[in-house]
Amino acid sequence: MEARSVHSFPQLLSRVRVLDFTRVLAGPYLTRCLAALGAEVIKVERPVSGDDARGFAYHTQGESGYFLQQNHDKKSIALDLKHPKGAAIARELCARADVVVENFRPGVMTRLGLDYATLSARHPRLIMCSISTFGQTGPYAQKGGQGMLADALSGAMDITGFPDRPPPVFRLPVADILTGVHGLGAICAALYAREQTGRGAYIDLSLLDCMFALQEFAVQSYFLSQGTVKATREGYTFPETVPYGLFSARDGAVVLAAGLDANWARLAQAMGRPELAQDPRFATSPQRIHHRREVESLVQEWIGQQTVKEVTATLDAHGVPCAPVKTVEEAIHDPQIQARHMLVTMTHPLLRAVTFPNLPFKIDGAVPTPSALAPRIGQHNAEVLSHLLG
Repeated sequence: MEARSVHSFPQLLSRVRVLDFTRVLAGPYLTRCLAALGAEVIKVERPVSGDDARGFAYHTQGESGYFLQQNHDKKSIALDLKHPKGAAIARELCARADVVVENFRPGVMTRLGLDYATLSARHPRLIMCSISTFGQTGPYAQKGGQGMLADALSGAMDITGFPDRPPPVFRLPVADILTGVHGLGAICAALYAREQTGRGAYIDLSLLDCMFALQEFAVQSYFLSQGTVKATREGYTFPETVPYGLFSARDGAVVLAAGLDANWARLAQAMGRPELAQDPRFATSPQRIHHRREVESLVQEWIGQQTVKEVTATLDAHGVPCAPVKTVEEAIHDPQIQARHMLVTMTHPLLRAVTFPNLPFKIDGAVPTPSALAPRIGQHNAEVLSHLLG
């Protein structure tokens, strides 16, 4: 289906007002999604310095690309929440909001009189989402943190990388974006439920919980084996399904996913070795897992004799899932990325133009397209305060 014009993107949340107390990434990504779906998002920032992300790299002409990407189509008001008057204004704004999203350390909103119990007593239809590294309860609740701590504590970092090296730091903000996506789903569900019940909801969302929820094979195998099977770092391959992983061609790297029996048979055909699909050592997934090193050696020997283009062409022709490993620059120019409208460019008064990855959801063939640049600190104070508070 062809994407329709930018104006046809469904504004499904056009009657929803969001008060956004978040900063950096998990919360701003969540509220960016809400804004793309039509919600009015009012970003509450500290006077003068604003969201910490305004100073993040890549930084040029006084603008942060990081901040611009996650905060377009929002309004900004500057409030000093530590001042009684600022906190009082925030409470009045919350009373006129449908959704409040915050990512302060647990307890801060209570000290400010902005906790869910206080706000919902006056406004029972309010939906509030609190985002933190460790959640509102538990022994780590008061511990400060960011996404990397969730990566480490969830076990995800320990099972990534090579067995003879320390685990790597993730180059992508998986915990933050994953938390934002879970928050989006929970808020939309709460909005739907409110139509039936007339009541709001409180959502407690933790980066650590979201990362631990990613665990599948590692946790399942631990419990099903009574703790005898423990996931380890396996480098370029995936031990629970074979062959599945990264292999080296003459001029680069290729990933392939041929763990299913049908895909293994197709791969054997592509390799010119159809008999491998019937070999009793390799015929089924459990047998291939048992003879994993032999399978991976056969596949690597075949791939290593070819270029990336040659091997992917052969695998594609035989219906074997595969892809070349591309650089970020190559991904930017990839025809599939382009066809899916995954880059968006906005005109900027200082930078002339700013380009960043688009949000990934398409609805009824339409693509989310930003219409307003990320705001200046307090840019909408007069508009928001006069309109909502008189």
